[in-house]
Amino acid sequence: MQVSVAYNHFRCGLVQRMPRCRWGFFHVVNNDYTNWIMYSIGGSQHPTIISYNN
Repeated sequence: MQVSVAYNHFRCGLVQRMPRCRWGFFHVVNNDYTNWIMYSIGGSQHPTIISYNN
């Protein structure tokens, strides 16, 4: 599985796992995580996550 998450604005009130990544390849770039509380990108089952400019 290959997924790209790009150019999103995650609004206040969200807490964690934006996105939640499981097995596969994830490219997370240029997202706005203003006012997030715990953690923004969650991974399990050994995913490959490339994240920058967030």
